[in-house]
Amino acid sequence: MKRVAFTCALLLLATAAHTQTSKEFALMARKSWSAFECSYLAAQAKDQGEYGRLFNIGYEFGKKQLMRFRTIKSARTTS
Repeated sequence: MKRVAFTCALLLLATAAHTQTSKEFALMARKSWSAFECSYLAAQAKDQGEYGRLFNIGYEFGKKQLMRFRTIKSARTTS
């Protein structure tokens, strides 16, 4: 289980969190979803520490993604 968690963590942290292109935006969405999937696996393995860590990573990536989406949407409506 630790091997899975370590692999998930490496995948999540492999690139920068800042989005500038649509590819990076999609990658951030995938990272968020992957973190939530890995947190579920950690919860099933009864590893509460890893569950919390991965859940927080997924939450933070998701929050950044939503903020970026709102910025794009706002820019389009004001143009």
